[in-house]
Amino acid sequence: MPDFKVLENHRMVVNEKPITPTAGDVLLRSAEIGGPDQDGDRRMYLDAKTLRHLLSMAESSPTQRVRVDRAGVRVDLWRDASGHQFEVWTFTGADPRPERLLGLL
Repeated sequence: MPDFKVLENHRMVVNEKPITPTAGDVLLRSAEIGGPDQDGDRRMYLDAKTLRHLLSMAESSPTQRVRVDRAGVRVDLWRDASGHQFEVWTFTGADPRPERLLGLL
């Protein structure tokens, strides 16, 4: 079983010893911020135009995936009129493009 440590102030689960496939790239560490297994109200909004654009790129890729360079996430904490707090996660990145085999091309 991998060793996970929870960074409470960041709500991040870090796996310092992930299982790595026998060939190809080596996964050095894995981290998850939020997600369905962590309590809290977190929301992500994706508009149809962005989804269509990314889907079109993915469909043109031999791997059926999109690569987004310089990926990041911004987490904004909001409070509604009743006092309920929730987070809105915005994923950012540059130069989305169809993934190529082995990350080449």
